[in-house]
Amino acid sequence: MAYTESDLIITVRAECGKVASVVELADADIQREEVFILNRIAETIPIKTLRYITSLANVSDYDVNVATANVRKVFQWSGIDNELLVLGGYKADEADRDELYNFPSLWAIEQFRRLRALPKLRCEFHPVTRKLRIIPTPTQAGEKYYYISVEHAAWTMETLPNEFKELLTTGVVWKCFEIILLKRSNLGGVLRDGGFTDFPAVSMKSFIETKKADFLELLNVKAMIYSM
Repeated sequence: MAYTESDLIITVRAECGKVASVVELADADIQREEVFILNRIAETIPIKTLRYITSLANVSDYDVNVATANVRKVFQWSGIDNELLVLGGYKADEADRDELYNFPSLWAIEQFRRLRALPKLRCEFHPVTRKLRIIPTPTQAGEKYYYISVEHAAWTMETLPNEFKELLTTGVVWKCFEIILLKRSNLGGVLRDGGFTDFPAVSMKSFIETKKADFLELLNVKAMIYSM
C-alpha cells in the first residue's frame, strides 16, 4: 500500500499529539519539512549507477554524467563471464568435447590469465571541474570505460523506497516539533480556548533534541546498510 503525503500529514499530527493544531502546525509546514528531509536522505544515502565513457586516444580526462556527484571505481569490461570462475559454474556445449570440456579447471586458469593481463586501472574524480581522470591514460579510441557513479536521488513521496518511509516520518516529526516550539515562543504560550497558557519550553527543547537524535541514528543505520 502506497504511503501518500496525506498519510504522512495524518501520521505526523498523530505523533505530535494534541499540540498539532492547524494554528501551530499547518499542512504547508509539514509539506515543507517533508521536502527538507527527503533532500537530507538523498544527500546522506546516494544511489549508485553504472555508467561509462568512450575513450579518446591519449586523453586522460573525461566529462561525467550530469547526475554524477562522485565516482567510486573505473573498470573495463573484460569479456570474461565471471560465472565461469565460480565453483560449479563451468558450462560448455557437450558437442565441443575438447580439453577444456574434459578439464574445467583449465578453463578457469585460462580466464584468470586473461584477467591478470588486463591493465590495473585507477581513477581520480575532480568535483569542481567534473572531470574523471583515467590512469593509465587510454591509448586507443572507442573503448568503453565503465565507472560507478554516485548520485543524489531526487526522491519524492511517490518514488521514495518503502524501507525509508519510517525514516522520513521520524525526520518530519522532529522538524515539526521545532516549528511548534518556535510558534509557541513567538506567541507567548499555548493557544487554549481563546487564550494562551504557559508551556515547559526547556523540557520541550530537550524532547526535540531526542527526536533529532532518533532521526540521525536511524539515518546513519540506513546509510551503513545501503553503502555495503
